[in-house]
Amino acid sequence: MSFFYRFKCFSSGLLWNRKVWGIKNTKCPRCMIEEETWDHIWVCAKNDVNNSEYVLFKESMSEMIASVMVMDKDENRVKEFERNLLEIAVQKSKLMTTENLLREVTRGIINDKWMNICTSNVEKNILREIFDNYLKKLQSNIWVVRCNETVEIEKQMGIFKDLKRKKREDEIDEIIEGRSLENIENGNNRKKIKKIIKINLEENVKNDVFIFGKSDRNSLGNRIISNLINT
Repeated sequence: MSFFYRFKCFSSGLLWNRKVWGIKNTKCPRCMIEEETWDHIWVCAKNDVNNSEYVLFKESMSEMIASVMVMDKDENRVKEFERNLLEIAVQKSKLMTTENLLREVTRGIINDKWMNICTSNVEKNILREIFDNYLKKLQSNIWVVRCNETVEIEKQMGIFKDLKRKKREDEIDEIIEGRSLENIENGNNRKKIKKIIKINLEENVKNDVFIFGKSDRNSLGNRIISNLINT
């Protein structure tokens, strides 16, 4: 599986979140029915019904087991292994409370339950191969298809690669400019406060050097605070 896919997929590279130029709401650009969230990508109505997570996982499992495990040696154990994997796949996730444990795998999270059903290191290695094959199928059958369709939709909307790059550059410039203005404003405020305190001290201390008691200090402090509030 490519690093690019892992990065874009697991960092939730959605159009609205990425602030793609021309995308005006959070609706999925493919189905235009539901909000485009990371979870929605895998269940979007525009996905091929034969490319659901469960179907792809089942295919991955059958392919890996058939290529590694010798059926005639322990056919019952192989069938039990397959059955246990499918049962775990549909169990409810405690991390993603509205989803199952297979969605955790899609997210890159492997629950201990998967490894606990393995009775040998051979089965653990096969399970890892199944997960790897499953994620590759997700990439090619759902993610890549979604990306290609989305690019075509963007082109129809007049959104091309150069515009998306320009938008990102403009946003970076705005952030830098905003921070610069904020720093300048904060610096000016600090200078203004120092000037006010200096003026107050000079005016009030100049004639009271030898009689500067507690009540005078309190009075001076109150006048300085009053001036700061009114500026």
